[in-house]
Amino acid sequence: MTGQELKECIAEIKNSTVPEQSKKKIVNLLYGQMYTNGWIPCRDKNPEEGINPVTQDFYGYQVTFQSGDVTDIRHYKFGNGHWWNGGENMDGYVVAWQPRPEAYQSDGSRATG
Repeated sequence: MTGQELKECIAEIKNSTVPEQSKKKIVNLLYGQMYTNGWIPCRDKNPEEGINPVTQDFYGYQVTFQSGDVTDIRHYKFGNGHWWNGGENMDGYVVAWQPRPEAYQSDGSRATG
């Protein structure tokens, strides 16, 4: 599937009657397919904002951190339109992110939420 086909598919899903939570998951997966190894550049898209029902904090994401000559993979939270680490704004350092994976279910079913 080409990048253009993926973009068209994303637009169709966003305009569909699929439940909103499912739309978000599908769209994030499709965006992930458009980029190498599932990394999504922040200049193209940031994740949907959400609150973790257990911690009552922003959801965390695996991100690519860059500062000078240092490139690393870290885990930061995204909320209020910004990347956060321990209360510090990390927007200037986060260059890409990956969609959150599905939670493990021992019975083989998919987790919800």
